Amino acid sequence: MQRTYLLLLLCSVVVIVGGATVAASTSTQLYLPLVQNAGSAAPRPPTATVTPGATGTARPAPSATAPALPTAIRQPTAIPPGAVPTCSATVAPAGGTHRTLQAAANAARPGDVICIRAGTYREYVNFPMSGTATQPITFMAWPGEQVLFDGSERLPNPGSPNDAPDLFTVTGSYLVFRGLELSRAARSGLLNYEGNHNRYERMVFRDNYANGINIYGSDNLVRDSLAHHNNGTGGFNSDGFKVYQGERNSFYHNSAYANGDDGFDTWTSRNNLLEFNLSYDNGYGRDPNRSDDDGDGVGFKLGGLLDGRRGGLNTARFNVAFRNRGAGFDMNAGERNRIFNNTSCNNRLDVNSFGPGGNEFTNNIGCANRVNLLPNDVSSANTWNLGLTGLQFINSSDPTDANFMHLPPGSPAIDAGVELGLTFAGRAPDLGAVEVGLPWRRE
Repeated sequence: MQRTYLLLLLCSVVVIVGGATVAASTSTQLYLPLVQNAGSAAPRPPTATVTPGATGTARPAPSATAPALPTAIRQPTAIPPGAVPTCSATVAPAGGTHRTLQAAANAARPGDVICIRAGTYREYVNFPMSGTATQPITFMAWPGEQVLFDGSERLPNPGSPNDAPDLFTVTGSYLVFRGLELSRAARSGLLNYEGNHNRYERMVFRDNYANGINIYGSDNLVRDSLAHHNNGTGGFNSDGFKVYQGERNSFYHNSAYANGDDGFDTWTSRNNLLEFNLSYDNGYGRDPNRSDDDGDGVGFKLGGLLDGRRGGLNTARFNVAFRNRGAGFDMNAGERNRIFNNTSCNNRLDVNSFGPGGNEFTNNIGCANRVNLLPNDVSSANTWNLGLTGLQFINSSDPTDANFMHLPPGSPAIDAGVELGLTFAGRAPDLGAVEVGLPWRRE
């Protein structure tokens, strides 16, 4: 987590609550609201219990098995059964070409496909090798089998978290990872450190001490993956999906929930694309009786500033942020982000903008119309612009429901948007993430 403070200095802010402009200030200090109206705060979700590690270091117990999700939202760990893949080598606890993934990785060459058989593997693995644009190296679960990498035998270092290892450390490029589950790492589940053009598909990152996946690099893709209960740090730097720095990384069809800090955090990276993602119940630490171990709890954090690097120019569209501790969408010192056709409900704020601004907001739903915008932000055809309040949804309480945040027939949000060059089904685009007449998650 890179903790944000909502104290703005020497700037002008427009605050919109319930569709009406409340204040425009040029004072030297303006504190943005940190609590919702009485009775509107989201309930704190249940968290994993804490058990002592071998040397007394507290670490979260594994999360309970997640309930089965409907097809519209599901991100299965295992690749569905199908044709037997053509494997260059296999990894299996007994009887494979290699007994460990590290041995297979060390021997891999461009174009190889490494197939991993079912089992629980207790190893930390480095991937310094690279494929090529036409011959990537693939590391994949055998279709229909569950492959778990469990890092619990290495303990985190709370006094110096960066001294602990990540379960997978990827420094190579043109690599593909598919259908693997990474759990209980001493730091992050996966660190993509300066690797470029890598693909992470159908992955699960859960119960790791820090981030689920943390990317330093460019042109990487994460899709159809799940990050949850990454909260060992007590909120600080325990994001589900994180891009610390880099350019043009893409996130499609992913879900993040119950992470100690943010669901998605692009920090100082730029020009990223986030589409058809779901982020909910983020920002709560391990102890439900404490609040000092909670993180920012932003659904989608789209910027940051560190050592002269400023994030921004990101595009977020068709995403849903629900019941997060902080804002659904937060610009967090980022600049010139494009926020199109998203839905933000039951978060502390629907949208928060500060920093240089210049962000563009179009066709979004803010269920409470609790929005903090800067004067140089561009905002049009959103619920807060149109004065739409009290919107109804087919399901607005269960993120695992196939109709979650779908508009019912006759909703005033249907056909209420403006054309942005994106696919829509009616006379005009609908507001929000889900277009009536089209599947939510689509290519």
